[in-house]
Amino acid sequence: MKKILLTAFEPFGSLNSNSSLAVLNKISDSESLIKKILPVSYKKCEIIIKEMLLNYKPDVLLLMGQAQNRTKIALEQIAINIINSPTYDNDGNCYLNKRIVEEESDGSFNTIDAINIVSSLESKYPLYLSYSAGTYVCNFSFFIALNLVKKMNLTTKVGFIHFPLYKGQTDDSMNCIDLDVMSETLEKVLEEIKKAPF
Repeated sequence: MKKILLTAFEPFGSLNSNSSLAVLNKISDSESLIKKILPVSYKKCEIIIKEMLLNYKPDVLLLMGQAQNRTKIALEQIAINIINSPTYDNDGNCYLNKRIVEEESDGSFNTIDAINIVSSLESKYPLYLSYSAGTYVCNFSFFIALNLVKKMNLTTKVGFIHFPLYKGQTDDSMNCIDLDVMSETLEKVLEEIKKAPF
């Protein structure tokens, strides 16, 4: 049975909640699933991801984040090697047009076979394949995780999933998704990952 490390981010910005964390809290614990919360901090996030990979040695690391301007759940295809956001992290750091790892390539693809997962589920669930994980802490964590796995010669497969806001998270719920639908979609994504031949 695959050991899956599932992470979500703490709240950031003007919102006092994070849809990825709300979804994480809805997922049942199990022996094969490790749930952790990441800080919205470039520096701390990198340290914690490295520690988790070494300590837990998961078969799969599925990172989760919030993308409040999206209307569907996005499984990310690629992480790019840049930070470029005017939004400060929770430690007060802000970077524009800064490479994440100077000597590395411009981008790295997910290793959980996101294309096939989306193909299997998109007809029944509000899920699509995204080619942009943004340029903030979500994309940073995704790129760092992929890079750490490569540098440390680990076999861990890495993916990232973005959730829109859930209904009731803000006063405007027009483009939001019900939290139960989000958690059900995640459960199905996890099932596909468990079935995958890696």
